[in-house]
Amino acid sequence: MLFDPSLLPWSITREISVLYGWFFIGAAAYFGYGLIRPRWASTAAQVAR
Repeated sequence: MLFDPSLLPWSITREISVLYGWFFIGAAAYFGYGLIRPRWASTAAQVAR
């Protein structure tokens, strides 16, 4: 099953786990776009401290 409540060290609801999933999908898409179109404007935020 995709929903695993013991993945994080604290207890979360199903809605919060979906929100975390969207955050990870969004971050993966952002880094993927930087790989496909390597421009400084799309990678500046990734290397900023």
